[in-house]
Amino acid sequence: MVLNGRLTVANIGDSIATLVKKDGSWVQLNSEHTPNRQDERMRIENANGSVFHNRINGELSVSRAFGDYEMKDLVISEPESRSMPITYDDDLLILASDGIHRSYTQDYIVRRINELRRRHMSLGNISEKIVEECLRLEGVSKPCYDNVTLIIVSLAAYLTDYERRSPLNTP
Repeated sequence: MVLNGRLTVANIGDSIATLVKKDGSWVQLNSEHTPNRQDERMRIENANGSVFHNRINGELSVSRAFGDYEMKDLVISEPESRSMPITYDDDLLILASDGIHRSYTQDYIVRRINELRRRHMSLGNISEKIVEECLRLEGVSKPCYDNVTLIIVSLAAYLTDYERRSPLNTP
């Protein structure tokens, strides 16, 4: 969500949000909710669950999700969130499901997006192309056949006139 010049990212599950700067650098904004994450594992075990084969009770690979009634005491739907101001240096927000970010490295995704932008492709077409490449296993470092979703958002449109004139956002 973008409101009043601030970007807020909240997540549950195994998707990743990445902030890309205009210089091509990037920052991962969240982490996956998996049972092998130390804090999640402790929470699960404290609720009398177990983790083996990187899954809750050997079954579910995410530790936060909606709708897993059978594991309602072990799988929670409480999101983690992070909020920060959008600055002049911020360029894109990438939202990628595990099928994308487990198949490609973050560096590859950012480089590929920038390469396709130089060809004057729209962000929507870039998302479609990368998803199609992933499904065809083009350049994939490790195939993941789970959910394959990629959303790319330009942050430039969210800077208001006030924020563009702010001394904090001067290039």
